[in-house]
Amino acid sequence: MFAISQLDEFLTAIGKENLVSAPKAPAYDAYEVVLDQILRLDDKEFEVLITHLLTALGFEGSERTGKPGDGGVDATGELSVSNLAKIKIFVQAKRYKLGSKISAAAVKELRQAIPREAQGAFITTADFQRAAHDVALQDGFA
Repeated sequence: MFAISQLDEFLTAIGKENLVSAPKAPAYDAYEVVLDQILRLDDKEFEVLITHLLTALGFEGSERTGKPGDGGVDATGELSVSNLAKIKIFVQAKRYKLGSKISAAAVKELRQAIPREAQGAFITTADFQRAAHDVALQDGFA
């Protein structure tokens, strides 16, 4: 008794190619397709995309502020919660190649640019260095 683990190879070897199953196409991965398109954007285009994303999420008055010397802020917006509270957000957008890591200095720069009553967000295609996580979570940052 024996088992055949490579049925397609066996059928080909005995001259029955017509019974060989068609090769399976790789599964469509929407996440990978979108990420690939995002990575093709230049810095300015990525900032514009992030600004539109803020608007789509309900932030009013979203605008792209990114330019040289922007202090780490590439976009801003304001979210009104049923006219009871308003949240102003300051966003740093970094479109880096996969495997890159955001430094603690970049996170510190953004935190220093955020007014006391506002919030900050880092929107990126990269990961963060451990020290960047530590800076992001520091209390009483000034």
